[in-house]
This record gives sequence, structure tokens and C-alpha cells, in this order.
Amino acid sequence: QDPGRMLPHNPKTNGLKYLWHYTLDEANTMMTSPDYTRAIFVRDPKSRFLSAFLDKGMGNFDGFVLAKCCPQTRDCAEQAQTSEGFLKLIHKCSDPHWDPQAARMEAKDW
Repeated sequence: QDPGRMLPHNPKTNGLKYLWHYTLDEANTMMTSPDYTRAIFVRDPKSRFLSAFLDKGMGNFDGFVLAKCCPQTRDCAEQAQTSEGFLKLIHKCSDPHWDPQAARMEAKDW
């Protein structure tokens, strides 16, 4: 990932169109019409966990974890420095980087 351009997450540079690029009527049609195929692509859980742990747990110098998981107490950064501690932490702290990927799509759309 290029931190300057936020690839692959930046729609201005990655060339992808997202559902929110469309009007509400167009998006509803895409999500309900049998003329469209809906799909969600998920990552391997082990590599996804490792990526989140290395980038957010260890590699972010406590900043991400502190801001996301313990902004008032600021007592969870050390826990995030080990894989076991990070795994325990993410069970208490929700974030799209480690939440179940099935949560990204509403049940009505499956």
C-alpha cells in the first residue's frame, strides 16, 4: 500500500466504483434486481489477522489502537504488541480492519 496515495483504498486512484457512487435508486436496483450479480470478496482469515496485527497493532506505534480501542484509559497499546494480546483486544474492540467480513454486507443482501 502506498501511504501517500492510500492504495488500494482510495477510489480516486484505484479506478474502482463503489455503491455510494450511484444514486439511491440505481444502488437499490443493483442490490435487488436479478439482472445484477452481487459478490463480496473476502481475504483469508489468517493473512487478514496477520496484516491487521502487524499494521495496526505493532506497526502503528500504538496510535491506531490507542485511538480506536482505549482513547480514555490509554492502557491497551502494550497488549496489542503480541499476537495473543492483539487477538484478545480485538474481541473487545470493533473495527473494520478485523471485524468479521460478513458484517460488511447486510443479511438481506445475501
